[in-house]
Amino acid sequence: MLQTIEKDPVLDIIYAHKCAPNLVEKWVELKEFFTENYKKRIYDWILFFKNIDSSKIKYFDSQTRSFFNDSVNVILKLALEEEWFSQTHHEFNLSKKFYHFVFNSGNLPHFQDENDAIYFLKTSIVYSYYYDIISVSIIKTTELLRFSSNVENQSLFFKTLFSRYPNACDIVFYQNLLFMSMNDMHLFLKIINGKSIRKIDTIPLLYSKKQAHLLLHGLPNFLKIKGDFFKEGWYLTKLLTYNNNEQFFLDFYYGLKLEYKISTLFIHDFSYWLEVYIFFTQNEEELEKYNLNTIGNISIRDILDYLMYKKYTEQNVVFMKNRSLSNLCSTVQEWDFYSYKISSYPVENTSWMDLKTAEWTYEIANKKYSVNEICDATTLYQEAATLKHCVYLYLDACISKRIRIFSLKKLTKKKYERCITIELRGKNIIQARGKYNRVLNKEELFILNEWAENLGYKMLVLP
Repeated sequence: MLQTIEKDPVLDIIYAHKCAPNLVEKWVELKEFFTENYKKRIYDWILFFKNIDSSKIKYFDSQTRSFFNDSVNVILKLALEEEWFSQTHHEFNLSKKFYHFVFNSGNLPHFQDENDAIYFLKTSIVYSYYYDIISVSIIKTTELLRFSSNVENQSLFFKTLFSRYPNACDIVFYQNLLFMSMNDMHLFLKIINGKSIRKIDTIPLLYSKKQAHLLLHGLPNFLKIKGDFFKEGWYLTKLLTYNNNEQFFLDFYYGLKLEYKISTLFIHDFSYWLEVYIFFTQNEEELEKYNLNTIGNISIRDILDYLMYKKYTEQNVVFMKNRSLSNLCSTVQEWDFYSYKISSYPVENTSWMDLKTAEWTYEIANKKYSVNEICDATTLYQEAATLKHCVYLYLDACISKRIRIFSLKKLTKKKYERCITIELRGKNIIQARGKYNRVLNKEELFILNEWAENLGYKMLVLP
């Protein structure tokens, strides 16, 4: 008996346009979760992108990327959040109309990355619900996108179209639309059109006046809230009420590894981490004094590494009450210098990068430097052992590809020797430390800046 092969119109389009193989795999994996009606809506979106005239959007790397390929990728990325594609037929047609408006303007350059494409798709869906509040010309407003359709410019575009109160919140709030759920988006639209966050019943937690002000006008520029925006925003603004210095908050935020999604552990243990945050705030000057009189350097992040290890690995909580900052730093420093010994030398040399970044070299004043990516457990262990810091405890984060670690080396006596370890998350340099966690000297900082600029990375770390 012949087996009937089920037709798949989505796959037919993807194959016909020679999309990246990973899109085929992604669709085959996802479609089992969808109803027939929902699959039909996904198909309608993809068919729309197949037929739309995107000839005005030029890709310099057109052999590997296209507007269609980018659009299919973000549709499949958002597909599990069914709320984004639950429009009525009329609302769907309005989203298509929005794309035509922008395309016909000729002002939309190509998307630089996935985030650009996601933001634009979400904006088209917002338009389908809130088109009637727009009081400006869409085509004229697209001039904001003429030179780049990055998230920063799209945020200004979105603000101009949908906000009746331009000063309702800072632009970083708009940029976080990228990560908002449909429900958060509707709350967001209420706020930028005059509704007080403290008077919206469906906000999950009650904001104080100071928290509300910080959420709207005091979020650090680097902040990306990737979970429940208004719930997680409550916890973050609670911290900021005690210390809203951006560099201080950045150290704490990345030190607790909150940038991917605020963990349930952080929320469950919030009273403890708030106690730690207040302790750091009260002892900022003491920490500076301690580092002036010790070998190497101890930072907020180093202390957080220690506190998290004690609390979640050893289950031996270090409380802050009546704690001496100096004694705590001494304990952390000793632990940090020899933390690689906590784990035995790797028996199996686990590796985690299919394709690592090529070695980068630089010469200055007859001195040669190189930067190599560390992609296996043995090399990571050797980096920690040589430079006497805790980078080997980041092994799991490397394996899961949440972070990438690089080693800056200097040529001495015909041999490159390790001098700086670099932590990269996404395109952001989060940490850069030398032996005993020392800070970078001027020459090393210059080299790091050259490397970052050459590879398109951003420095989120201060020397």
